[in-house]
Amino acid sequence: MIFGHGTVVNQPIHTFLLCCCAVLLGHCLLAARGNVFRDYPGCDLGFSIGLGLGAFGAAFLAARLLFQAGPFLSGSLVVALALLAIALYFLSGSKTTRGELPSAGQGGLYVLLGLFGLLFLVSHYNGAGGEQDAWFIWNLKAAFLSGDGACLAESLRSTNHPDYPLVLPGTIACLWSVTGQKTFAAPASIAFLYALGLLVLLQAAATRRSGPFIGLLGLLFLLATPFFTTLTAWQYADIPLAFYIVGVFTAVLLHDLRPDRRLLLLAWVLAALACWTKNEGILFFCALLPPRLIISFRKKNFFELSCLFFASLAVGVSLVAFKQFILVPNDLWANLHWRAMLGQLLDSHRHALIGRFLTATLTSAATWQYVPLLFLAFVLILGPDKRKLTQEGSVTCLAAIVLALLGYYGVYLLSYQDLSWLMQTSIDRLFMHYWPGIVLVLLCCVKTEALPGLQKVCLSVVCSRMLLVGVAVFALAITLYTRSLTANHPLVHAVETLTSMRIALDRYHAVHGAYPVSQALGDGWDNGFLREGQSEETFEEDIGDAYSYRSDGKDYKLLGHFRTPQTGAAIISAYPDMLNTSRCCSFGFWTNAARDW
Repeated sequence: MIFGHGTVVNQPIHTFLLCCCAVLLGHCLLAARGNVFRDYPGCDLGFSIGLGLGAFGAAFLAARLLFQAGPFLSGSLVVALALLAIALYFLSGSKTTRGELPSAGQGGLYVLLGLFGLLFLVSHYNGAGGEQDAWFIWNLKAAFLSGDGACLAESLRSTNHPDYPLVLPGTIACLWSVTGQKTFAAPASIAFLYALGLLVLLQAAATRRSGPFIGLLGLLFLLATPFFTTLTAWQYADIPLAFYIVGVFTAVLLHDLRPDRRLLLLAWVLAALACWTKNEGILFFCALLPPRLIISFRKKNFFELSCLFFASLAVGVSLVAFKQFILVPNDLWANLHWRAMLGQLLDSHRHALIGRFLTATLTSAATWQYVPLLFLAFVLILGPDKRKLTQEGSVTCLAAIVLALLGYYGVYLLSYQDLSWLMQTSIDRLFMHYWPGIVLVLLCCVKTEALPGLQKVCLSVVCSRMLLVGVAVFALAITLYTRSLTANHPLVHAVETLTSMRIALDRYHAVHGAYPVSQALGDGWDNGFLREGQSEETFEEDIGDAYSYRSDGKDYKLLGHFRTPQTGAAIISAYPDMLNTSRCCSFGFWTNAARDW
């Protein structure tokens, strides 16, 4: 078994030291020719995280795939070269000059980051160390990369989505290879660091462009989005991709304030790493090309044109070589022909279905808590600053966002796979790729002249260190107490799963105007809805093995099952509205007309 022998739940010390080594390597790469971020506090740490982790993964992949080195040798070489670079950097007498944040902004930043760490820990332990697809896609690839299998290409082909880029699995495999054990701490630490770097970059860039009040608001809007922390804890590659997108946006936005070639070079390095993080990163790279090409040609910026050319060449050659190494077509396009694509392009039903799904997603109270709508309302109230909005960096970011989202629309439109299933399983994650970037760019382009009074009040009251620390301690105590009451209880997991199914049913109804009709088995109950995209769960101890679902299209009833009176008493106490009185030993959700089914 891939995750059997040698897999341990905790080995944090070695993993922590290796992560510190990666971040220090990123700092050395960032400041190799002088620290361009001495006037931008916070950017140094954020960029160092992404550069260091990306360099670890890319170097490990080069050793494993290009030079055919063994996993331990590859990991050891990466760490040895990193330590050598760090030693040379500090022995050369290089020093980093750091700016100072306002005390209120600094205190608020530390507290918000601490709260994010707390939320991540709770989500991580509730999710048992990552969502299922994380282990079946990225972590499974990391297991093969860190294993001693003779045929690495064949092993990678056997995984789900074998054509996915490998920087994230390469980073995980590097840590696993050096420590000698496949620890749960490695992918969790990497996921947390990418999210931490994203938050730091967003706050630092927004603070530098619009002030500390706007910087903290950006963090608040992102942390108020429940799916951000949830997706981070799932350990998918979506948050690392979002980090590199925010990193590119930060570099070009800061270039507007102080033109520096190193910022443009950094932007294209991060864009290249985005290509090797997810296939969607390739789309982002392509969306970034047109605005930067136009700007570079207009200003005759031959340095950026050179960066663009070499980045495109490196990305193109390496990805083509990887696709040839894997020899597996992309699952979205494998069975599609140009005639079918033309028919789908002109299919008005597909356009309408995509529109309904997008509307249902943006107005979802469960996944997004209306945060995007509240954020847009806040931005409209402040109003756009035309001077900031027309700067080259802002135009680049907005154009890249629009082109990338149009690209996602085209993928949905042309893919041969079932459109409802495809959108239901991916739309939230795809929107999260650009949600932090949208928050950053719009906050960097709002008017701030009309907010001096509000900023003073908020920075002196809301951002007071003592008040925020007190709120954080209280939230920590409440969270840990709640966690101690509900941790690892099968009933809690069952309720959470039923709730996610109900949300999926509501979204399905919003798009199609009806609920999925059950396939009548026996007395009319089956798991037909589960076969349309929801995974079936098995719970130990008292909770039943599956769920029952019944629907005539107009109404539905979704039930879980229990066996003992003790669990029934717990449901009556904690979830009284979910207890089903028409069928013995069951609980769940239903429409009013289906109450007595």
